[in-house]
Amino acid sequence: MDKTETENFNLENDFKEDALFIIDSLQICIDNFGFSESLRKEIDIFFEQEHSIHEEDISGKIAGIYMAFLGKTDFKNKESTSNKELLSQLKKEIAEVRELLND
Repeated sequence: MDKTETENFNLENDFKEDALFIIDSLQICIDNFGFSESLRKEIDIFFEQEHSIHEEDISGKIAGIYMAFLGKTDFKNKESTSNKELLSQLKKEIAEVRELLND
């Protein structure tokens, strides 16, 4: 990803806005099959913040998506069956997090 996301991330926002920004960014990474260093830094900042118990649950789900994308994606073979299955699953998980945030 060429565009840095840091200009859109603001620690003054509330949890929901920050979480939506992170999952929207992860969705873009999945769709474009890439990941930027600036997003990695923003995600780290997001996880370092203190959250309520409910927010921690959602934050944990976001962490799972993030770690699965980085840890399980075969970046050398974009078209692999395992990537297609993984990315499909991650998109479903992102949709679930969006639902939680909109409840």
